[in-house]
Amino acid sequence: MPIVSHVRSSELRSLATRLDPEYFLPARIQASGILESYPHKTLLGTMCSTITQGPNPKFAETGVACLNGKNIYFGSASTGEPNYVPPGEFARFKNYVLQGGDIVITLKHATKIGRAWIIDHGPQKIFSRNVGLIRLREGTPVSAASLLFFLWSDVGQRVLDRFSTGGTTGQITLAISYLRRLWVPIFPERRQRELDSYLQRYSQLQNKGELLYTSAEETLLNSLGIRQVDLPHPLAYNASLTQISKARRWDAEHFRPKYEVLLDAIRRAPSWRSLGQMATFNFRGLQPQYVDDGTVAVVTSQHLGPHHLAYGHLERTSEEAYTTASRARVRRGDVLVYTTGAYVGRTNVFLSDIKALASNHVNIIRLKPEYDPAYVALFLNSFPGLLQTEKHAAGSAQAELYPSGLAKFIIPLLQTETMQQIGDRVRKSYQIMTEAKGLLENARRTVEELVEKGARP
Repeated sequence: MPIVSHVRSSELRSLATRLDPEYFLPARIQASGILESYPHKTLLGTMCSTITQGPNPKFAETGVACLNGKNIYFGSASTGEPNYVPPGEFARFKNYVLQGGDIVITLKHATKIGRAWIIDHGPQKIFSRNVGLIRLREGTPVSAASLLFFLWSDVGQRVLDRFSTGGTTGQITLAISYLRRLWVPIFPERRQRELDSYLQRYSQLQNKGELLYTSAEETLLNSLGIRQVDLPHPLAYNASLTQISKARRWDAEHFRPKYEVLLDAIRRAPSWRSLGQMATFNFRGLQPQYVDDGTVAVVTSQHLGPHHLAYGHLERTSEEAYTTASRARVRRGDVLVYTTGAYVGRTNVFLSDIKALASNHVNIIRLKPEYDPAYVALFLNSFPGLLQTEKHAAGSAQAELYPSGLAKFIIPLLQTETMQQIGDRVRKSYQIMTEAKGLLENARRTVEELVEKGARP
């Protein structure tokens, strides 16, 4: 049954300058009413020293990172592919350099505006036109953590959705002028300290999980002795006709001597196999039709992270798509590889039992039972795996890694205990980071309870 909202024409002038029906959806009107009736509140515009939209810089393949809308999620402001700006553009937009404690929020997006996260103290970066900056004044009555969790609460998201409009390019748009008019509840100081604590504990666990993953990678590289290998970079080199015929490649990049030196080092492991020998399944996924309220998750290349998959941000599709796309179904233990674009070769192991499909830019590798998928995924995601990506990737406009190329990758098999230790650290890292994400959800629920309680008559 369709949702219908009736609004008197006499009310339009007093309610808004908007005539689009989405603005008057009952759930969105209700959320606005909850905030307006909250006893202690302030406008976002009065709390901030800066609320602004990002610039429109010229991008480059390397340089200073520039966040765009697809980078920002709940718990991250680096997921996916960042753009980059050259030094000249960075200097031109120095007023848009992000600072620790800033909140970034998506203003333009194909499916969802209002995604927000808080910037930590890291490498310098700016932000693009589809991202907004919220910088709080010193001494504001609302902490950055309290504001962040409010923005991600059900009430906050419904009001932001109410403020959004259709963009000129088919994207959903959130105007800065509406953002300034957002009512923000002021929670008791004790509860704000509680929300600050959630964020601090999240950061601690997140760092612990990242360090555990890094230690697994260190164990792998030290066991292989890869760090001591001197990779040559001659200006000219030869490849025999036999090599060219066997590889079915004519491009000079494929035959760089450094690749053969690397592979020789890998072959010095106790044992090794080609990925094709280890796999029972090696295919790309399929592109399903996305459904906002779908019950099946879709893994796209942008969800493959530096360490683990961004499970909480997966797209959605229908049960029908899952039924018809059997080749694209993902199972626990599958190794998922990013196959097209800037982060080609990035690899995560799927460590969930949720029902999911892989999109057409994600390659699914399913291994034989005797091989540890977490160990293999970490190897592919490490230096010796990514260097093999360079060797076997194809394409001129953008890099492409095909299943046939992946099958040629050489995987070292270390001592059983070492591989088990590496795989266990990867899995433990995922468990810790999942626990960290649980703290964010607890904080969000706390805000929703505070808003609901405060809005009661």
